[in-house]
Parts: sequence; C-alpha cells; structure tokens
Amino acid sequence: MSKYPQIIKAISESPWAILPEKLAVIRELISYRAEGHRLTDEEIQARIGVAPQRPQAVTQGSVAILPLFGVMVPRASLMSDISGGTSVEGFSTMFAAAVNDPQVDAILLNIDSPGGLTDLVPELAAQIRGARGQKPIVAIANTDAASAAYWVAAQADEVVVTPSGKVGSIGVLAAHEDISAMEEKLGVKTTLVSAGKFKTEMSPFEPLSDEARAALQNRVDTVYGMFVTDVAAGRGVTADAVRGGFGEGRMVLAEDALKLGMINGVATFEETVTRLARSGAVTSTSAAFAMTASSTSNYQIRHARPPGEPAAGPIASHSTAVVDEPWDGPSQVAACPAERGALRRMHAWVDDDSDPNAKSAYKFPHHMMGDDMPGPANVNGVRNGLVDDGG
Repeated sequence: MSKYPQIIKAISESPWAILPEKLAVIRELISYRAEGHRLTDEEIQARIGVAPQRPQAVTQGSVAILPLFGVMVPRASLMSDISGGTSVEGFSTMFAAAVNDPQVDAILLNIDSPGGLTDLVPELAAQIRGARGQKPIVAIANTDAASAAYWVAAQADEVVVTPSGKVGSIGVLAAHEDISAMEEKLGVKTTLVSAGKFKTEMSPFEPLSDEARAALQNRVDTVYGMFVTDVAAGRGVTADAVRGGFGEGRMVLAEDALKLGMINGVATFEETVTRLARSGAVTSTSAAFAMTASSTSNYQIRHARPPGEPAAGPIASHSTAVVDEPWDGPSQVAACPAERGALRRMHAWVDDDSDPNAKSAYKFPHHMMGDDMPGPANVNGVRNGLVDDGG
C-alpha cells in the first residue's frame, strides 16, 4: 500500500465530480495495484470503460473535433495510467490550439466521460466560455457527459446529446478511505509524524474525525457551488434552476434533458459533424441564429432562448405585407459568404406556433442580403436585440 501514498491521498482529500460507481471502480483498481498486482490495458478497459489509447484531436474539413473521453484528471500521471481518460491540462492545450487555428471555423467537443477530479475544471470551463464569439463551439455528449464532463460541455455555445445519450450528475463527492482495519488484519501499523494541527486529518491510516469530516464537507460544498455557478453561466439560467431542475445529481436522458433546458438538441455525432462542416450552418449564441439542421433530421438548433420557449422552426419561403418582395430564407442564407462569419447568421428564427408569413414571428431583425452585405444599422439591430433578450 505504501507504493501509492500520493494517489491514495488524492482520493481521500480531493473533491470529485464523477459518477459514484466509477469512483468506486477507480478506488478498487488503485487498491489492487497498490497490493502489487497489475492489470492489462484490456482488463482496465473492461472494468472502467475507457480506451487503452487516448484519441487525438482531428480536423474534418474546417471542424476541429476534440475528444474528451474517460476519467478526467488534472494532468497525465500515474492516476491517468490506472484509470485511463483525459488530462484536463492537455485538453485545454488542444482547445486553445483550435481557437487560434485560422483553418478551423468551428470546434466540436466530442465527450464520453463519467467526469473526474475537479482540479483545473473551473479553469477549463472559464477558458471555453471565454472563447465564445470567436468561432462556433459545440459540445456533444457521445454518449455521456457526466458531472465534470457536463460542467465543461455546458460552457459551449450549444450542447447536443446523441439519442441514447445522457447528461447531468451535477454534484461533487469525496471518498475518504480508512485502511486502518485492513492494516490491523495484516499486522501492519502506520505511524504518522507530522507538524501542523490538521496536516494528517485526511490520512487513510486512521478514521475520519468529525472535525475532518466537516472540513471535507466544506470543500465539497465550495466546489459544488463553483460547478453550479459555471453551469448556470454557460446555459444562461439561474443557479437555483441548476440546483433544483437539472437532474439534482442524476443523469438525465437526452429528451428529458432537452425539456429541462440542459441541452440544445438531440442528434447523432455524424449529423452534428455534417452540420458544422457546412459553412455557416451553426453559430454561437451571440449571433442569435436558429434554423432546422437538415431535412432528414428533426434536430433543431436553438440559441439564446430560456428553457421552455418553443423550439426553433424553419425559415420558409414566403411573402408578407410589410415587405416589397418575397422573403426566401434559404436563398438569403446561401447569399451570405461563409467567410463573413457572424454576418452569415443574422437571420432570425420563427417559433413553431407562430405564423411564418408574419414579420412579428421573428425574434430579431432580419434583412434582405445584397452584394454589399448588411449595413451598420442591421448589425446594430441584431446586437440590440440580443441585449434586450438577455443574450
């Protein structure tokens, strides 16, 4: 057991944002390894559900696809060797490179993770949220984004879940391991020599005192507060809405998550990549754009709308009494060059229960596209509409 004191200490002292059953498996694997046993990569994969080799970022067309798989740990280490998974520090580097790459027009966070240690997760969340507006950022739970993984996903412009996928497990836990009884059976006694009143209060070689438990609970509560605040900021809702309506620690199936406002849509990985690869097919919330993704999918992009507001509907070809010529939404979208960025996405959505032939159905100002593109008045109109709507 003494071969892995730092890992045992990390488990005993650190708050985790992870599925509890996965943490139990990690503890089992580490105890097994500490006793001198070793599992093959295939055996670890069978127990914890991670690939023995960590996938790398890939680019499909102008879309950077960044994998966030397995257990999340702050940095690559013996812990990640045992559990597999993703280094948060490494993922942060990948993300920064994609943001700064002029050849990348959109970023897809491809997530299948039970969560992990919370160290560096708030920093990664802030990094992703701070990059909004530079280029579209979409997170897909393919198939699960649990706990710390959802913490990260919620910071994207848009969160998508595969039809069989799940998101949630919003919560933090700590698992103190007391191995004193096991040592006693083995005829072993560990004596700690320390300085500082609380230096050894989380030691695995003795039971957790009431004072130590209170200190650990305070640490868990603090990190949970950070988790909730970031998810609320990412999803544009209140902290109370996250605490009381986003599963309350449970994983939530795709369709239910959509109803709760935890995600923006349900689609397969392939549909999402195809949509992003289409130039200008998706944008960040800051551009207030929504339209159906394709004629073959019922997935609809939604942006800057509070939970419960009707789904975005297609912008159909039609004419109205308040314009001088027919309004052909699809042709107007096609008229916007991809390199014009956000200007391509200045078309408004129409609610499902509204009349698509009525100008009042559109949430934000819309305009006809000409060779000279929209002028400052149109740009300012969209910006003002976003501010008025809380975006």
